Amino acid sequence: MPLMTPMIVRVDPELAEMIPRFRVNQRQAVAAMRHALEAYDYTTLRQVSHQIKGTGGVYGFDALMEFESAIEYTVKARDALHLRQSLEALGAYLDRLEVVYD
Repeated sequence: MPLMTPMIVRVDPELAEMIPRFRVNQRQAVAAMRHALEAYDYTTLRQVSHQIKGTGGVYGFDALMEFESAIEYTVKARDALHLRQSLEALGAYLDRLEVVYD
């Protein structure tokens, strides 16, 4: 398996205690969106995507907001193929995410 380049995100040290739970929540949200996609539940997809987008900005994860904007667009278009691809890309981003506190 090839090594993946980490995605470094700089976060305010005051948020250090909250970041581990935030990361778990993001993984759970992606899993929920994958499940919703399999059920063609676009309402849940839209709701979960919107939540991730909102919290991503609060914690300084701007890339999450970009992923979620793309996901929201594909949800509105009910484009399951591109939505599946976007969820895979988001999962890969979360796998590569490295948080630096400064």
